[in-house]
Amino acid sequence: MRSNQEGPSELSDTQRDLLQSAVRNGYFKVPREVSTIELAKKNEMSSREASEEIHRALDVVLREADLGE
Repeated sequence: MRSNQEGPSELSDTQRDLLQSAVRNGYFKVPREVSTIELAKKNEMSSREASEEIHRALDVVLREADLGE
């Protein structure tokens, strides 16, 4: 697993930007302050692409935090 001290994150620029936007816009709050569709529009992508990229990005983040295995 990679830590922040070992090297750069495996997140793509798109994934990093999308996660930052999701946090800023309340996507992870309960209840959500922005839907996947709204988040996708803000980031100029389809809702399917946004959903897939968020899942991929979270997979990377959780693995880097040693929560994946």
